[in-house]
Amino acid sequence: MTNNQYKKTLIVVIFSQIFSGLGLSAGISVGAILAKQIIGNESLSGLPSMLFTLGSAFFAYLVGKISGNHGRRIGLSTGFFIGSLGSAGVIFAYKTNSIFLIMLSLFLYGAGAAANLLSRYAGTDLAPDNKKATSISVAMVFTTVGVLAGPFILSFISSNLLHIGIKEELSAFILASLGYFLSFLIIFIFMRPDPLMLSIKKNKESKLKVDEDVLKDNNAKRNILLSALVMIIVQVVMISIMTMTPIHMNGHHHSLNSINLVIGIHIASMFLPSLITGRIIDKFGTKIMIALSSLIFIISTIIAIVSPGSSFLMLLISLALLGLGWNIGFISGTTMLVKYTSGLNRAKIQGNIDIFIALAGALASGVSGYFVFMIGFYKFLGLFLVLSLVLLVLSFNKEKHNNTRS
Repeated sequence: MTNNQYKKTLIVVIFSQIFSGLGLSAGISVGAILAKQIIGNESLSGLPSMLFTLGSAFFAYLVGKISGNHGRRIGLSTGFFIGSLGSAGVIFAYKTNSIFLIMLSLFLYGAGAAANLLSRYAGTDLAPDNKKATSISVAMVFTTVGVLAGPFILSFISSNLLHIGIKEELSAFILASLGYFLSFLIIFIFMRPDPLMLSIKKNKESKLKVDEDVLKDNNAKRNILLSALVMIIVQVVMISIMTMTPIHMNGHHHSLNSINLVIGIHIASMFLPSLITGRIIDKFGTKIMIALSSLIFIISTIIAIVSPGSSFLMLLISLALLGLGWNIGFISGTTMLVKYTSGLNRAKIQGNIDIFIALAGALASGVSGYFVFMIGFYKFLGLFLVLSLVLLVLSFNKEKHNNTRS
């Protein structure tokens, strides 16, 4: 019965990820444009991105807390519903020319991204130990389906809405609101019984330590901290280099099409390998794969450092490897976190850690330009070569048997 519930939960997660992927792809790129038009001050054009990131961090905590108390179904559906409201609020703010409302709406819009990211854990609650990484990778793959389909659907919607006087930028948030609302309905209606609560019940019946405070277990505490560090490091390395590479390429007179192709290949490398990454992690273990992630980061960074700025091919290879390293490291860190959390504490700890992942990514993106300006692009890459070596050292942490898994 539990295996059937696992498969059902995974199907629900897949469909919610596809539609929430539409929400992610549609809104982020045009939020700054709409905000600039309302505010009328180009110097504040980065504010929407900051509010969205802060919103995703805040709601990662809230969704995690609600999930821990009431189950995944209530927690995730709450996040998607608030994200849908935020997307709709952006539309209303533009129509009323309200600066306060668009800022509040972009903050609420971040709830959808938080729920999307935390959904990757829902499929693991009932997954067998040898399929936890696989279930995580499945969720990430189908998020990609929504993200890639978003621009095509948006083009169709906007071309029709233009005839009735609705701007293309507003069409993006209409799609975002619809995508998040469909994810809300899918989770709220079909995620029954709740996988987290069913997992807790199952483990109580098998007399596993579900309610134990995991942070009193030194082995679990060490591995939870390690998993958090791994995910934060791979997020910081990936976002920092990805953010600055287009600027570096532009400075060496690469065309916009070339820059877009490099970033497009990079994003594809971040998600599409998930088709097989999870199975490989389940087979060989998280520590080996974290080491592989760090080695790929090192190779990627070295290629970028030794390559002339005019070399399109070398930068393309470097960014493709950067995306692959992130994929392996992020899924490995997520799998480790699932392994060393259990029962009632699982959702809360996962939500808390996702706060730091979001904030670290936002900070890295925000300060990267300053560091490149101060020390130059190649020395900037050297910083992440060192950070990749730190990740390699972390992978040698010895793992002991843990009895709090569920």
